[in-house]
Amino acid sequence: MLPECSLSQTSKSSILHFSISNRGSDIWHLLKWHSPFDAWFSEFIELTQEGRAVLYEGAMAKRGRPDEEDYLTIEPGGVAEIELDLREAFQLDSGKYRVALKPLQLLLERGSITPAPQKVPLNKAEHYKVFELHCKDIYIDIKY
Repeated sequence: MLPECSLSQTSKSSILHFSISNRGSDIWHLLKWHSPFDAWFSEFIELTQEGRAVLYEGAMAKRGRPDEEDYLTIEPGGVAEIELDLREAFQLDSGKYRVALKPLQLLLERGSITPAPQKVPLNKAEHYKVFELHCKDIYIDIKY
């Protein structure tokens, strides 16, 4: 069972709450790059206002191959959460916006529902199957 993701607006209009929860029995590994856990070093959100794209103004990191520390492990029953302030990467005016999260990349060990007795390095792609997780778009109202 794939983890579930959720994106919501907090009481502070420009701040979003993101969570990913693992309700299954598998251990999942989320690549933090191009995800809410990337600290605005990539464009992982598509933001539109009245059908027009809002320009991303955050950093864009140039990277090689991911290492162990580039993954977030989500254990069975586990939840990972983070809050994001859209003002850190976008120029916002008052109004209604659509927020779309780009698909997240998850890894699951191949051929096993339960984890292997010894840890397989995450950069050994042949030992893992890659999944994309799609989160529902949300609509928010920014007020200043």
